[in-house]
Amino acid sequence: MSKRKNQFALLLLLLLTTISHAQSFSNLRISAAAGYNAYTISSSIQYTEKWTLDAGYQTNDSHFRASESDGDLFGDRFFGSLLRSFPQSDKLTHYAGLGAISTSSAIPLAGTIRYQLTYLLTDKLALNSNVYLIFSKPSEINVGLTYAIL
Repeated sequence: MSKRKNQFALLLLLLLTTISHAQSFSNLRISAAAGYNAYTISSSIQYTEKWTLDAGYQTNDSHFRASESDGDLFGDRFFGSLLRSFPQSDKLTHYAGLGAISTSSAIPLAGTIRYQLTYLLTDKLALNSNVYLIFSKPSEINVGLTYAIL
């Protein structure tokens, strides 16, 4: 199986796991974003009024080339975050939190500080921007869309 097929299979597994656990959570959302260093896809679940779990995957061609030269099959980055929401209005919400992201170095995880700004366009669609401050690795800034499934 090729690397891209493996990546797609892992992403599908992440999505199915998220959906299967959504019975006890609310506000299941899927996000896709393009940024300075990477393309990002993630899913998030709100588990209390203020707290959200978010997990996803980042990739781009330079990550792929770097992983080939290192011999690392998982050179692309998987991440997870615990975010607290700070609603500004009915349409605008700030999120801030901590998380971890996979790396291809000797230490397999790096800590992250994460900030997200979400602007609700419709009841199901939102515009979002994210900042990932990653300790000892390139950070990421991106803009994308979020679709609410539940």
